[in-house]
Amino acid sequence: MCDDKRRTLLTTSGTNSAGTQSVFTTKYRDYPTYGDYAPQIRYAEVLLLLAEAEARNAATVSSRAVDLLNVVRNRSLATPATQQYTVAGFADKVALIKAILLERRIEFLAEGKRWEILAAYVRR
Repeated sequence: MCDDKRRTLLTTSGTNSAGTQSVFTTKYRDYPTYGDYAPQIRYAEVLLLLAEAEARNAATVSSRAVDLLNVVRNRSLATPATQQYTVAGFADKVALIKAILLERRIEFLAEGKRWEILAAYVRR
């Protein structure tokens, strides 16, 4: 999402040997001492883990999993009311699980949990 507030924590600089831009995070800003607080687990992670468990255990698309996904996602969107996930928006539970995993990748960017998604997220 272009209006996702988490995008403002990324900056690009130069190009690498493959000719693509290098992307860095400004999520933690105490560069000289690296003394920034780096949480090991956050409430968003608990909610997304619960959403994934709900989605995987349900026979169809779980409304509770969709609600939990929206709680995490909506706090970061500029206009969450117009961009809510709905149960009808997912073809099956596999599509819901994929959305939850994507949200995990975006939410935990530069926290040492999903570094490889950084370049793909910036290109979106």
